[in-house]
Amino acid sequence: MNVDEARQRAANATRESGNSGERVNVPEASAADGPSVPSVPSVPSVPSVPSVPSVPSVPSVPSVPSVPSVPSVPSVPSVPSVPSVQSVQSPPSVPLVRVEPLGRTFEAPPELTLLEAAGFAGIRLPRLCRNGTCRTCLCRVVSGEASFTIEWPGLSREEKAEGYVLTCVAVARTDLVLDVPDAELL
Repeated sequence: MNVDEARQRAANATRESGNSGERVNVPEASAADGPSVPSVPSVPSVPSVPSVPSVPSVPSVPSVPSVPSVPSVPSVPSVPSVPSVQSVQSPPSVPLVRVEPLGRTFEAPPELTLLEAAGFAGIRLPRLCRNGTCRTCLCRVVSGEASFTIEWPGLSREEKAEGYVLTCVAVARTDLVLDVPDAELL
């Protein structure tokens, strides 16, 4: 008998006894039947687990009465906020320049020289080099404040102290009155 036949016999014997958990004696195979199958040691039985006591049931929590809903408040249309007087910044003012004795006034934005701003306003001021060296555009500031676009315009300290400027390299910082005897309308 070979190993497969021995297993088959053991299975049949287990079915016949009706007791699947008990050990059944199966006749051992002889040397003529083939190699012998070693016997399997029996497995000790597992002790039964004691039953767990049941947990007592928790009493149910009484339900909370519902809260009546609060009616919604109708929405109020939003009112746009009005900025306060302090928070409103006025746009920067552009200095005004009046040319005397011509009696004409023009705006002089800080990015333009006095000569350029006068030309855009239709006023011709004397000019030649446009870089502050020839002194053709020399005139006097009667009132107001001007600054120069270059460090060393062609003026002496005394001329600066007396209020003379070169319009080709001067920029108005405040409203000005210029004395330009040779100014003309274009």
